[in-house]
Amino acid sequence: MQSIALDGDKLLPTVRSIVSKAYESAKSFAPVRGYIQVLNLFYLCDHESPRATRTITAMAKPPKLCESEKRKFPWVWYAWGGPSRKLDHYKMRFANIEATRHFFLDYHLGRVTRRQPRVSEFAKHTQGLTQAPVIHAIAKFIAAG
Repeated sequence: MQSIALDGDKLLPTVRSIVSKAYESAKSFAPVRGYIQVLNLFYLCDHESPRATRTITAMAKPPKLCESEKRKFPWVWYAWGGPSRKLDHYKMRFANIEATRHFFLDYHLGRVTRRQPRVSEFAKHTQGLTQAPVIHAIAKFIAAG
């Protein structure tokens, strides 16, 4: 294990904060040596989404996928943004992800939806929105075990 350079990217610290608050809300403790697994549409580090999209679409061969995507997860929170003809094909592989529970923050409905999103759905992260619905959903998953 080692630290990673975030270079101003706020997503990972935000996800950690949300999950920590969910454990507090569930009146539970995070497991010793527990971790949050983040799966990406593509594994290319760049916090500037338009630049990352240009880079990935220009590559002759996409970067290798993470082998951990084959695991079964207790829950998966989808946060891949809105429809994008350049990125939607990356989303399709997550239709087969194994998890006990799936959810996303539906940008258009403004609420948590407890299922896998369709590729065309806007699975929003909490930037610019309240975190409370996501914290509440994760807390319920934690409490349910």
